[in-house]
Amino acid sequence: MSIGTSTCRSIFRKSFFIGTANYIEGIPEPLRDRIEVISIPGYTEREKLEIAKRYLVPRQREENGLKPEQCKFEDDALRRIINDYTHESRRT
Repeated sequence: MSIGTSTCRSIFRKSFFIGTANYIEGIPEPLRDRIEVISIPGYTEREKLEIAKRYLVPRQREENGLKPEQCKFEDDALRRIINDYTHESRRT
């Protein structure tokens, strides 16, 4: 059984589609012209700093057999890593 064109149009007229993309450049231009883009930001620098201090640095120290006094990171060093060496999926 096939669905006629007018039936498809009436079905899609009442439809709502949601999609995700890491970067908008990967979406073909004809489709981009017909969508509403809603950007949702990632973590703030402050949130990333807290994640690094509470979870990432301690885990890496432990995995590498280091004691806290053997390996310390100042906040400014972590901020530099966050800003210069990490990549948000939404950035190009």
